Amino acid sequence: MHKVYQWRCMLQLIDNVYLVTSVFYLVIIDQVAQQLI
Repeated sequence: MHKVYQWRCMLQLIDNVYLVTSVFYLVIIDQVAQQLI
């Protein structure tokens, strides 16, 4: 049971990191696009 809980926490962490990274990349792409135009 404890192991399952650990796995869920890890997956949640990975999910959060993925979300932050996605937003980060979108912001950078937006900045670059504005400079190119």
